[in-house]
Amino acid sequence: MRRENQTNQRIINELENNLTITQQLAEVEIKDNLELFNQIQTKKKKLKNLKNQVKNKLTENQKIYLKNLCLAQEQLIHLANTNQLVREPSERHLTQAKQKLVGQLTAEEINTLCQLQSEITKLELELEEIKTVKLEASIAINY
Repeated sequence: MRRENQTNQRIINELENNLTITQQLAEVEIKDNLELFNQIQTKKKKLKNLKNQVKNKLTENQKIYLKNLCLAQEQLIHLANTNQLVREPSERHLTQAKQKLVGQLTAEEINTLCQLQSEITKLELELEEIKTVKLEASIAINY
């Protein structure tokens, strides 16, 4: 009887330790996800502010190229691991948008727009990957 109580107490202690570790890991994970989300929001705000600044320099027709610039940059990040033929149309759109904006915007402004859009897209993909892994883990646990 005493041996059984000791075994049960050991099991209880191990479970409590596992629970504590799991809770600590969950807290760290939540903090990391929140930090990632905040990084995305901060960069989106910077991009929006920069877009608003440069829009003042552009005609209505040129504003379309500003939008195309960001969209093409975003597409290229999504297509990073694909065949060159798949990437080519987005690369062409990006080059065309840059060329159309060159006279009105500085190279630094264009590069910053592309860089911010690239960073945002990569962070969003990272966050999406975390969500996917969590969903797969949740499904695995439930089955």
